[in-house]
Amino acid sequence: MEIQDWQIDEIEKELLSEGQYFDDERRQAIKSLETCDIIACPGSGKTTVLVAKLMILDRYFLPLPKGRGICVLAHTNVAIDEIREKLGRDSKLSRFPNFLGTIQGFVDKFVAIPYYASRYKKRPERIDNFAYESILKDFLSFCMAGERRETFIKVLHLKAVNPDALLFYRLGIDTDGNRIILKGLNDNIWDPRKPRSNTDWTSEEKLGVKNYLLKLKESILTKGVLHYDDAYFLADEYLFTRGTSLRNSLSNRFQFCFVDEMQDTDYHQLNVLNRVFNNETIIQKIGDLNQSIYNSVKTDQYWRPGSSQKPITGSQRFSKVIAKAIEKVCLNPVLPELTGVNRVIQQGSELEEIQPTIILFDDSKIDQVIPTFQALIERYKLHLPETTGLSSSKLRFKAIGWVGKDEDTATSSGEVKHFLKHYYPFKRKSKERTDYEYLEDYCELRPLSGTSLMGTSNGKFYRNVLLQIFLKVLQLGRVFNSTSYHNVHSFEAAYKTDKQAYASLQLLLFSLSMKWHKGVSVKTEITNFILTELKQKFQFTDNQDVQNFLNNTGDNSPSTPSNLSIEQNSKECESDGVKYKIEIATIHSVKGETHTGTCYLETFKNGYESTKKNRGILPFMKGGHAIPSSGTTYLIEALKMAYVGFSRPTHLLCVAIHKQNFPIAEIADGKYGVWEVTEV
Repeated sequence: MEIQDWQIDEIEKELLSEGQYFDDERRQAIKSLETCDIIACPGSGKTTVLVAKLMILDRYFLPLPKGRGICVLAHTNVAIDEIREKLGRDSKLSRFPNFLGTIQGFVDKFVAIPYYASRYKKRPERIDNFAYESILKDFLSFCMAGERRETFIKVLHLKAVNPDALLFYRLGIDTDGNRIILKGLNDNIWDPRKPRSNTDWTSEEKLGVKNYLLKLKESILTKGVLHYDDAYFLADEYLFTRGTSLRNSLSNRFQFCFVDEMQDTDYHQLNVLNRVFNNETIIQKIGDLNQSIYNSVKTDQYWRPGSSQKPITGSQRFSKVIAKAIEKVCLNPVLPELTGVNRVIQQGSELEEIQPTIILFDDSKIDQVIPTFQALIERYKLHLPETTGLSSSKLRFKAIGWVGKDEDTATSSGEVKHFLKHYYPFKRKSKERTDYEYLEDYCELRPLSGTSLMGTSNGKFYRNVLLQIFLKVLQLGRVFNSTSYHNVHSFEAAYKTDKQAYASLQLLLFSLSMKWHKGVSVKTEITNFILTELKQKFQFTDNQDVQNFLNNTGDNSPSTPSNLSIEQNSKECESDGVKYKIEIATIHSVKGETHTGTCYLETFKNGYESTKKNRGILPFMKGGHAIPSSGTTYLIEALKMAYVGFSRPTHLLCVAIHKQNFPIAEIADGKYGVWEVTEV
């Protein structure tokens, strides 16, 4: 197999805008069909390069010899959907024997679920963090059969001191292939009353607690409810016990494996990806070493590129002057030079690039930072399509920060810690979830943009939420399907034995969905159905847990349902007769985005980015690059976040820094390095 220039030419016409082209560096990356690591910089179009390669393979080379396929992996469904959209509906890559999905989805489908089915003689019921937390809470409400109550009380002591501790301990494999508690509690099982009583549990008591937790974890696995992390444990066990056969099987299936955004791969993901194929599969990992903010941000990335590397050094996103400003604000200066493109605008009779700007403020004027950013946008006329050549829909302005906490907190000296909300009203969005504590929470759910994590359309959305409600009630009512809680399949199967009952259920789901979609409250009808027909069908008692679920208003629920349609965090602006907006967002939420203008707002996270150990990122912004031996953890965090945030804009980059954190004396001719400095 060999990709030709004429094939790239054809795809180039379809994939790139008029006037754009793949240069020699990108063409070499597209042509590469051997195992290697493709190292890219922000805005280099690395995903576009990957899509171009996939389009060529799809169009000119599929099906592959011997019925083999191509595996394409990314970290999020959003990234996979973006690739699918560019490939088109007719892409053969979406069909067997190919696989296009997330790393989690790949591990679930090809490794964890088959191994679970082999080990437990059934498929897992749910792989979902919130469902796992719910069943764990259930198991901690009683002492397991055959266990000493004294040991159970000790487990509850651990839970009382740190409620999250028991959520995050995981099974692992030791060198002999035995199951052990891998992390969270192995070396941290101690009597939580020790500081007060100066006593501790005996070795035998600690071993008893450890064995209880081991049995607890095994019992939940047996029920078929898995935390996402459990999939990687099962994969690890599968690889340990039957690694050769698994590798041979998957490599016979997939001739190529491409992994996008490799820098965000966490240790357990990398551990599986490095072991799940043999040398017959060509693996290409694509990523930017300096943008690893989705794994442990406090550490260097787990992915270490091998000896075979192909660089993509030039950014197609930001201007040359922005490239100059941020080339040293990174953790790994692995590329010889971070280059940008010409981004000039008309300023009077001159064509010039917009200089990156530091906005200095004090507490009394923190609310003037975003208006200052707005003034710069309007000064350079970036809100006008004719300035940039972009349509109004593609002009994007964002003010971003690391921390978006809702509550006020203070430093030890009493100073308020600045978060996004202090610059501009900001409401943090809750994490997506499918499991809630109260019926009221479910009844508040609405689909966003016609889609949701629980359905692919508005019509399916309400039906699926109703089924999740019924399954939740059966779980709270301790109703089991054999030895496990019911899932959607077993729930509907229980009704299908009676055609009339099944037809009535389908009619109810349709009727309630229609009312819900029209804005009619359906909580009472749902409650009545649960306490009459559902209760009679599955013979459960409406215990206290069921009553709490049905009757609580949700005011005390741990988090707001994420599917609620909430007001966008944005400032509406108008100038020159044109309306536009400045969106307020976290850095994590904008990773991978391209903005016309970006304002980076420093926030408090173990200090501010500008005041991390040894003055944080400021020396890097001025043009130096030497990570000090002390305070490295804090500096690693700050550099990672700053690099991702600074590399979003095409034209205008601003950074807001508190005056007290900035070395005013180092400003020369109104500049700090290549940065212009302005005060509000």
